[in-house]
Amino acid sequence: MEYNLNEFKDVSPTRGGKSKPRLSVGKIGVIRGNSAYIEENSDFKKAKSVDIKVMKKEDKVIMAINFLDNDKGQFSITSLKNKKGKITSKMFSIRSAFKKIDEEYKNFAQSKSIKLTPEISEFNNKKYYIVEISKD
Repeated sequence: MEYNLNEFKDVSPTRGGKSKPRLSVGKIGVIRGNSAYIEENSDFKKAKSVDIKVMKKEDKVIMAINFLDNDKGQFSITSLKNKKGKITSKMFSIRSAFKKIDEEYKNFAQSKSIKLTPEISEFNNKKYYIVEISKD
């Protein structure tokens, strides 16, 4: 089949409204913060790595995440940048946390990403962001 390219419409990136801060678990087993969340949360903005503690309670996985401003944490944080060099999102893998409690991360974020609402807790002079992840 032949196509007439004159019938096609050009596509350019959309430039939309204000982004809402969002920390979420993706289908690929990562926690990701968008640019608005990075700007809103100074701990996440400065973080280069994380330490994670995990437990299972009923049908939920509960993680305690400590953002570190150095690279000495258990897991490194990956930053994605746009063409201008601005960080648009930061992410880190949580697949190992699910393995630690004999769960498959795919059972939790099967069809869509899950928005997280962390609670902040102090333990042994460290700040932890506690997140609960329920099955789809």
